[in-house]
Amino acid sequence: MFPETEIIDRSVVNAWDDPRVVEAVEETGRDNLIISGISMEVCVTFPAVSAATDGYNVQTILDATAAINRLGEEAALWRMQDAGVTPTTYNGIASELLHDWTNDKGNDQAMQFAKFWPPYDYLINSHQNGGN
Repeated sequence: MFPETEIIDRSVVNAWDDPRVVEAVEETGRDNLIISGISMEVCVTFPAVSAATDGYNVQTILDATAAINRLGEEAALWRMQDAGVTPTTYNGIASELLHDWTNDKGNDQAMQFAKFWPPYDYLINSHQNGGN
């Protein structure tokens, strides 16, 4: 979705411990972050807690990451919530970002989400066909 975005190759476990990551976030001038990753217990929790501690409003997409097991998922979720991180889902965040079907970029944005998640494609098609 963001082909112009530079990938930061790093060696630290917590992405927030890499100054280049923090600098890239700061350069956006935004206070709201959406974080997802491969491992909920590590790739998501560590930077989400760190960014929230630094004053960012952080949301994590629970169904766009995985955990080793249910206990790991629950422990990560509790830890993030204790730090003020807000859990959400792909459908929830996609709809929140879309905000209004009639905005200038609404249709293009919705189609981007639909490309990556088939259930959202069903929703888009239903909406475009008047709910039928």
